[in-house]
Amino acid sequence: MGGNCLLKSFFLKVTDAIVLMDREQGGVEMLASQGIKLHPIISMFKLLNVLLAAERIDAQTAQSVRKFIMGNNTFKYKMACKVIVCFLRVLTQTLCLTFVF
Repeated sequence: MGGNCLLKSFFLKVTDAIVLMDREQGGVEMLASQGIKLHPIISMFKLLNVLLAAERIDAQTAQSVRKFIMGNNTFKYKMACKVIVCFLRVLTQTLCLTFVF
């Protein structure tokens, strides 16, 4: 996000980004919210499946990594917080309007 702001200051518009691996921790969603489409070569979950099929990792390790990834999606957490704050603002405004009438 910071790099995109820097490019915007030079009047450049970023529409797409290419990465080797999508860690599946909210990067795609975060960039999409900025109008940028992410093009990963591979995702972390696909890589885990490949490693599991090649018997380079066991099922327990794959499951542990998947659980870690799902629990550390920082963008979804931030979005949930924004939704809650917006809801509370609307609720507060609704309550204020109720008391005014």
